[in-house]
Amino acid sequence: VIYFYDREEPQLQKVASFAESAYDDISRALNFQIPKPINIIYYGTHSEFEQTNTMPGFLPENIGAFALPTRNRMVLPIDVPDAGLQKLISHELTHVFQFEILFGGNFIRAYTSGAPQWLTEGMASYFASDEDSRDKMVLRDAVLSDRVPEISQRGIYGFFAYRFGHAVFDFIAAEWGKDAVRDF
Repeated sequence: VIYFYDREEPQLQKVASFAESAYDDISRALNFQIPKPINIIYYGTHSEFEQTNTMPGFLPENIGAFALPTRNRMVLPIDVPDAGLQKLISHELTHVFQFEILFGGNFIRAYTSGAPQWLTEGMASYFASDEDSRDKMVLRDAVLSDRVPEISQRGIYGFFAYRFGHAVFDFIAAEWGKDAVRDF
């Protein structure tokens, strides 16, 4: 189910197509179907997105989009190039899949699980293929300066959680195949 302002209707077909394509790819990769409709709320600009009332509190500028899996909802701006929009949708949709697969759609189970951010964001980054050369450079620098954390380490947050987690999933896929990502 897609929600948008009337003036953004010309973008509806593109957003729907990207979302359906991402759903098919992730669903096939994880061998899982989401049992209920997924809501997408899109805004024409990042400025409008920052003013959303779909999440309580202030939305920081560095948030590009977000998923509220407990409400089966993704919220995003669409004023990015098409390739970026496809990646943004794939990334947030991965979070909806994670919530259903890992926690059975149960908020309390998700909240108390303590799933590391590198795992959730890294997997979303992996399925979105949203890593660029700058991201790889930062990770290479971390390896060369011996700043790569142990996989069991807690407290890996922010930018590095995305990059470290993505690298873990790349490694799993390279070593044991893409099916191993699903089984991880």
